[in-house]
Amino acid sequence: MTDVKSCPFCGSIGIVSWSAFGRLREWHVDCASESCHAEIAHFANREVAVAAWNRRASEGAIRDDERERVLNHPEIGDFARGVILEAQHQRERWNDRGKRDFDWAAVANYLLAKCLLNPAQSDGTTGEKARLHRIIALAALCANWHDSVSKRDGGHA
Repeated sequence: MTDVKSCPFCGSIGIVSWSAFGRLREWHVDCASESCHAEIAHFANREVAVAAWNRRASEGAIRDDERERVLNHPEIGDFARGVILEAQHQRERWNDRGKRDFDWAAVANYLLAKCLLNPAQSDGTTGEKARLHRIIALAALCANWHDSVSKRDGGHA
């Protein structure tokens, strides 16, 4: 098991924890300091979360090819796993800080319309694969919205 480095911002300890979505867990590392609030995105596996926390700018921008492949190729066969991976992909791709409930609802409405109308995706994917990916994307958006509201309201959503 890899040791967790101290916080790169304040020097406090990093704490590894997880959140459950059904049978699956999402791992993340947070700074223990109540004044720092540093954290990393959530990952499907503890080792990847710790490696992301431990990576420092001085070590260069090393990307894990396998991690990139998993995040950029949607999982549509396993709904729970697909939602966790898509939620992580969305957090890394879009900056959701500062989104209001209206903003989240507008994006959810857009994704819902795409689920119902099922147009071709930008990569040409059509049919049931595209529809399944959009359903997972909508569920992942709702998971990220929930996470945003929980953090904003101090965990009392």
